Amino acid sequence: MKRFTTLTAIFVLFLMFFLSNSYSEKKEYQFTSNAQFNTVLNEKLKVDIEELMNLIEQNPEILVQAQNEAEKFIDNKLQGSFEKIVTSNQNPESELSVAINPKDSGNMIMSVIRLSQTSINPMTLPIFYTKNFGENWNVSNFALMPPKPNLLVLGGGDPMIAFDAKGIAHITWISLFVKLTGQKIDSIGTGMHYAFSTDGGETWIYDFYKGISQYSYFANGQPNFGLLEYFDDKQWLATDLNPQSPNFGNTFLTFTRFNQKNNSATVLSATLDSKKPFSSSYIDVSKSVGLAHQFTSNSFGKNGRFIITFYGLREINGNKVPGIFCVYSDDGKKFTDPKLITNFEFVNSRLIQSNNIYDIPGVDNSRVYPCIYNAADNNPNSKFYGNVYVVWSSYGINKPSTTKFNVYLSRSTDNGVTWLPPVEISKEPLNGPIDQFYPSITVNPDGIVIVAWYEQKDDPANAYPTDYVLAFSKDGGLTFSDPIKLTQ
Repeated sequence: MKRFTTLTAIFVLFLMFFLSNSYSEKKEYQFTSNAQFNTVLNEKLKVDIEELMNLIEQNPEILVQAQNEAEKFIDNKLQGSFEKIVTSNQNPESELSVAINPKDSGNMIMSVIRLSQTSINPMTLPIFYTKNFGENWNVSNFALMPPKPNLLVLGGGDPMIAFDAKGIAHITWISLFVKLTGQKIDSIGTGMHYAFSTDGGETWIYDFYKGISQYSYFANGQPNFGLLEYFDDKQWLATDLNPQSPNFGNTFLTFTRFNQKNNSATVLSATLDSKKPFSSSYIDVSKSVGLAHQFTSNSFGKNGRFIITFYGLREINGNKVPGIFCVYSDDGKKFTDPKLITNFEFVNSRLIQSNNIYDIPGVDNSRVYPCIYNAADNNPNSKFYGNVYVVWSSYGINKPSTTKFNVYLSRSTDNGVTWLPPVEISKEPLNGPIDQFYPSITVNPDGIVIVAWYEQKDDPANAYPTDYVLAFSKDGGLTFSDPIKLTQ
């Protein structure tokens, strides 16, 4: 979801409907007394663990079941539209990630979470690639799961792709797994995995033991993820593509580490290393601000400044107040203290506690989150070089919304040092307020800011039809165009 062309912003969340049925039927586990740790693990688990282990014990032959099946494609352009069907698979797909090769804009790579809706192999993360700007798509034979016969994946997801300045593609993803001895659980584990491709996404180089992080624990037959000391989540990649920058070509990563024992969540940063995928010396950039942290995003700004935004929850006068924070570093090693960009109002979802009660129709409240992303203008030839932008969706800023969910933007004109007050960039139609949510943002090489989001019509009789829309700014984020409908 980087900033190479307008199409990146369009593709990033194009099909990202969070599917309530796939999650609501799954058992909720209380692994520990740490509610935050339980929440993030349950969000990643895609199966009922006890049910699965009983199934394996009764039918051990299912462990031989193939991990990945060949994909068939429908080569079909919808009439009168730029829309194109990429996959023919009918299983639910979500949390799309796309990157465009800066060395060859015809080369794009995409990955999604695909739910199988079965107890065994509950999900896959197929990789698709095109070398003619989306006219034709192919699927890689590489499956984003630990390719070891004695490991059984129970959940995970979060594929994230970025190209570097040399045209090398980097991808990371998360898995929760159990190691089996026969049909019995030997140990449980979690990993944030890493692979790279030098041929545009067709083949990938991967080492199970050289990921971003990996943790396992001897479980002695117990399917209890509460034995894990930590779990890493919501990673984000960025590469500096500015040839004039001291960080040109560097790829940085941020993610959130949930610690079970000390009830904390910390945003960490790491740098891609030529000898191993990422440096093991992770840097705590959230610095214990607030009660909880999550939803990290990052970009490279003016002169190679690495800018990170994330969600933080604080307690103020007895109330839990969600906010968006920013830190930055000029060398990837020493970071500023977290600076508050803005507070915001939210609803009582599983991920963020609030006294505001509201449901977006058709979206499981466990999948409602502020969707915080930032993008920086790092082109020295741009009129707005050094501007940084952050977008999110929320139920108001300083008080509960009267117009349902809206998309907001805050901008910095001094490379992330200070931030202007947020403004609403989604516009309500004349016939009344609607929900506008799950935004994404990019800045193209000309400095044009492009934001895309979902808009849901207030039409219960027709199951609340939802469009994907785009708006752009040519004046550095001061004003935005009216939303342009992209979907049919």
